[in-house]
Amino acid sequence: MPPSIPTPNAPASAQSEASALRWLPQLLALVGVVVTALVWRSSTLEVDLRLQADFDQRSAALVQRVTEQLVYQEQSLRALAAAFQTWDIGARDFESYFEATRPYVSGVPFVAMARLIDRPVPPESAPETPIVLTQPLNGGNEKTIGFNPSSIPGMQKAIARARSTRKISMSPRVTLHQDLLNGTPSFVLYLSTQRDNDVHTGWVAMSFRTQAFMEAVLGQRSDLHIDLYDGPELNDAHRTYAFPAPTVGGQSRASQYSAVARIDFGGQTWTLH
Repeated sequence: MPPSIPTPNAPASAQSEASALRWLPQLLALVGVVVTALVWRSSTLEVDLRLQADFDQRSAALVQRVTEQLVYQEQSLRALAAAFQTWDIGARDFESYFEATRPYVSGVPFVAMARLIDRPVPPESAPETPIVLTQPLNGGNEKTIGFNPSSIPGMQKAIARARSTRKISMSPRVTLHQDLLNGTPSFVLYLSTQRDNDVHTGWVAMSFRTQAFMEAVLGQRSDLHIDLYDGPELNDAHRTYAFPAPTVGGQSRASQYSAVARIDFGGQTWTLH
């Protein structure tokens, strides 16, 4: 029987080539997946950046609208103070002025004038600043005649600031005298009044229920989730307005895009989130 002739082994390079070729389809598939993932991630980031920019723009516009509305109400209050730099007016004069300016102060629960009774009071007692005139005389507003807003700490602080600075002063979150039964969050703007000889005589004030104020700023609708806090902190206990209504449990709503802005006005800070 003739001896067998050994078959020569394939060169090592040829074996490596064959092995590489076997893995080529998997490698190409993997490269395709990686490239697709990179393209998708790049597109996603680009979309996110556009959405974030749009969100930031709308948030800034909201802050601007709130600020502008506060400034506008300050101007209305200054006009009222200028019109009545004396206390020699009656309820009818005050009513006529309110009716003439009513379209420009919509959403205001009441406009009031408080007189300073400048006499010594015990340190533990509130200054005497009774409301002497108010409009409109409905919705419980008539109950505020004779009421001393300085008996409420938040109002007393704002009233004192208005007198000392002679500038617009905003109260922190308060409950209006006519809303004591429901505790509706509100705030009040105060401005000091003086006679010709610069003697302080009292205050003019505009009160706002916070929800009505914000609804007037937002208009009919908003696609933003908005929380308004009284003060510089995001504290649910200090939240005075939420749109839409907060979830069960009162916790703030999470959002993919969020921004925090603070508005300093009249000695008070609001935080929008």
